[in-house]
Amino acid sequence: FLFSQEIPNEFQSFKLYKLKLDIGENWVNNTTLSSPRFQDLENFKSNKEINKDSLNINFRAGYFLYGEGKSFYAFSRFGFKKYLYGYLYPRIVNNPKFFDRYTGIPRSIDRGGFNSGETDLSGIGFQNNWVYFQIGRGREGWGAGNDIQISLSENSPAYDYFMLGSNYGNLKVKYFHGFLESYNEINRYIMGKGFEWSNNNSFILSLSEVVVYTGFRRGIDFGYFNPISSHLEIELNNRLNIEGEGNANGIWQISLDLISKNYLRLSANLLFDEFVLDQVELDRGKEHGKSYSFRISYPFLKNKNNFLILYSSYIYAGTPTFRHGNGYNNFVQRGKPLGWRYGSDSEEIKLGFKFLNKNKLIGNFEFGQRKSGDENIIYRSYEPYEDYIGGIFPSGKIN
Repeated sequence: FLFSQEIPNEFQSFKLYKLKLDIGENWVNNTTLSSPRFQDLENFKSNKEINKDSLNINFRAGYFLYGEGKSFYAFSRFGFKKYLYGYLYPRIVNNPKFFDRYTGIPRSIDRGGFNSGETDLSGIGFQNNWVYFQIGRGREGWGAGNDIQISLSENSPAYDYFMLGSNYGNLKVKYFHGFLESYNEINRYIMGKGFEWSNNNSFILSLSEVVVYTGFRRGIDFGYFNPISSHLEIELNNRLNIEGEGNANGIWQISLDLISKNYLRLSANLLFDEFVLDQVELDRGKEHGKSYSFRISYPFLKNKNNFLILYSSYIYAGTPTFRHGNGYNNFVQRGKPLGWRYGSDSEEIKLGFKFLNKNKLIGNFEFGQRKSGDENIIYRSYEPYEDYIGGIFPSGKIN
């Protein structure tokens, strides 16, 4: 458990872990409430192989080249005794726009061709057989399936937060609370909680709630510290440190992930931002704020050294989804989505295949179509929704 921290997205071990879930490997560690962590890998060191009274340190550094984008990184993780761990993953880049999740501010001068730096992951934590606590900087990736997360994404900007989780065998629970940013003196926070049931073999079902709450110079709100309360109950009963119903935005997601004996995998997520229940609102044409995604995959080739996976996916992010009547409550950070990287008011369908050769060479090819409307949260990220009246989807001019 010394190596419990998240794996950086760029690392080969991250890509291998996600890829091998499609052929049924390591499903005992598959979850819809976390990004892959080092202890989830098949070859992580067991407690018996670690000197429980020593300090264990692992370090690596490297260089990434993406077209015109250049990045130098360093990564270090350490474990102390049996259950304590820490980690650090800083990057410096020559141009922030070439790198996923990057929000470091470029400087007017550069050093050695690099003009911006940022810590993508860092923190300390404790984990044993049934409970873990972590505080630091990173992101949460919640949802079933590879590349179809819609509520919280592994590709979102990093934020500072603490999290608490517990594992009871078939049942897992998780809670986190963090600070996104201060924008025009409006402090923006995020809170999430989730429950997951799994047979630890082929089936996972989870229910989660995520809230963005904001306010002028607002402090962290203890009303959201209860890990088994509801955002609606707290807000509607004025149990927060700011009055009114316009200072928080909640979303709810149901996720399902299952795989058959012949490795046919089906993953799906259904998300609601706004429920329309009143007949008056239905008569006015008001629509639900919803998003959903699903993915199906099947390995057409699978042997000891190679496999080839064919997959297809569809993502729908509704027009008003992730926006709020108060734009500061939108699900964004530094102008980038916290969920699906392509925002809202969009849909995507694609077909593709991936292959792995001798655990070293990964290949991927896919094609499809993505449509995006004028109300996409990527544009005017801190402005409220136009309305909740149903209309043409995607809205306005379509790209």
